[in-house]
Amino acid sequence: MERTKTLKKKLKNIVLLLMLIMSTACLFACSKEVKEESETKEETVKDKDKNRKDKTDDEDIDELKDALKAKLNGEDDEANITPASVQLSPEEAFNEYLNTLIFVKGRTFTFYTNAVKSDDWTSYASDTKDIQAGVVNFLMDDYDSDGEKELLVCETKENGNIIFSMYEYDDSVKLADQYTIEDDYLSGDGKDIYSFIYKYDSRIMIGLYSDGWVGYYADGWFVNFYGFSYENGAFKEYGNGGFAGSDVYDEPELMGALKDCGINVRWEDLNEINILKALNTDRFFKIGIKTLDVTYDDDPYSMPSSLKREVKFYGYAGLDEVKEMEGYILPNSSNELLTEADLEGLSNEELRIARNEIAARHGRKFKDEELNAYFNSKEWYIGRIEPDDFDTEYELNRIEKENMDFIKKHEK
Repeated sequence: MERTKTLKKKLKNIVLLLMLIMSTACLFACSKEVKEESETKEETVKDKDKNRKDKTDDEDIDELKDALKAKLNGEDDEANITPASVQLSPEEAFNEYLNTLIFVKGRTFTFYTNAVKSDDWTSYASDTKDIQAGVVNFLMDDYDSDGEKELLVCETKENGNIIFSMYEYDDSVKLADQYTIEDDYLSGDGKDIYSFIYKYDSRIMIGLYSDGWVGYYADGWFVNFYGFSYENGAFKEYGNGGFAGSDVYDEPELMGALKDCGINVRWEDLNEINILKALNTDRFFKIGIKTLDVTYDDDPYSMPSSLKREVKFYGYAGLDEVKEMEGYILPNSSNELLTEADLEGLSNEELRIARNEIAARHGRKFKDEELNAYFNSKEWYIGRIEPDDFDTEYELNRIEKENMDFIKKHEK
């Protein structure tokens, strides 16, 4: 009996021990589960914070995209293209804005000008659908002398206008003002448009000079000049003049506009090279138009039915690039009498080319195929006058004729 009681007591102790062990294991498991749940909650909180931050960043990006879209669509000239949460320097903000624009700088497009005939008149219209509008060049500078840089952007439009836009930065990039030149830059059988930036009377001036001709379905020469600056948040025009005609020997309006803008060039020396020399500046950009081919229906002496043309957009960064693009052997041979020093070191072939490039500037073609190939490779050359039709006495000025004789004497 006593033995039975002892056995029951031991059995009871074993059961209690087992219950204690199971209870301890349960507590350990619960503790582990609580810890894992806590860690999971912390990770969830972190993920929510990260998602909240990502959402904020996405909202900023969306805000930027919406503002840029509004700007490009012309819906909001005052659109901010930099969200308030993104702090950029003016240069960084301007560069971000430039990355949203379409550039035509350095590109070439071909287009056709076709005859539109009526009973008693033939007019011409250009098919420009393949010509892309866009930015020709840009430049950052302190244009209004307020201690802060502005962004000047020049772009072409589908309607043939050239537009200068000035942007300011004040926590965001904003369009301040625009200067529109309503002069179809695609008109003419040949045409060069030059823009340049220079200082005059303590102001930064912006100039645009265009020089073109028509000869296939009309006869004449046309020149236009525009000079303006940016002051007190707006463009201010200082000069605007031009002419078009066949027999023009002087044009007071044009020469007055040039003088009002600090450009002192004589009528007989009026060209883009002499303007740049007078201002001691470089080009900002150039737009070149030239006729590549002319088609006639039957009679070559009748009005052409179609003209194939080319437009090329140049943007310049410095004087070395300008000289390289020009490709002249003697750049000043049309406006300065040459000296022995100018010809020193030139080979006989270079002298021959230098002599002929004087006439080539005026559009003379050449019977010599090598000369034709050489000048056709130059971007400034537009061959429009047949060799037998080129009148040296009429086309060349006194300095050019003397320089041609001077070079000829040195050719061996």
